[in-house]
Amino acid sequence: MPELETFSPRAYAEKLKPTSAKAVCNNLLFYLRFAMNQPDTKDADALYLPYVESCRNGTLSPFRVMRDFIESEKKAGKAPKTIQTKVSEVNKWHQWNGIVCTPQESAILKSCMPRTVLVTEDEEISKEQIKSIISHADILTKTIILIAASSGARINEILSITPEDLIDEPPYRFHISK
Repeated sequence: MPELETFSPRAYAEKLKPTSAKAVCNNLLFYLRFAMNQPDTKDADALYLPYVESCRNGTLSPFRVMRDFIESEKKAGKAPKTIQTKVSEVNKWHQWNGIVCTPQESAILKSCMPRTVLVTEDEEISKEQIKSIISHADILTKTIILIAASSGARINEILSITPEDLIDEPPYRFHISK
């Protein structure tokens, strides 16, 4: 079986735009420090070869390392987008080096990723908050906010209102067709 070529983080980054290369190298160095448990190493090139060889010969599971890395980043309070960017860069570098996870492992890693939109409990907005918001808005935005606040219509429903939907006699109203 032919020997697979191995790409250092620097060799991988050289294939990218110059503006991205430095950030990618830094992210790969951070990941390799974590994976090889060597937080003080300054050069990714000193870590990548033992890492790639360990993954290829089965002594190190890239799936477990990546899963632990994601959890570590979440515990450190990193932004979801930052974690996603780092994981995406590591995955691409893994592919360049012939390191792949099974479809099941990939699905598990995807489920471990943090949400980019945080889910929070909705609070009812007060009349004073609405007044404050519309005092800074243009006429179109004011109209949309007032229709939403008074009718409970969804934004896509409001944006789909046409002149034919308006009833121009008291009581003034509009009709949202589905």
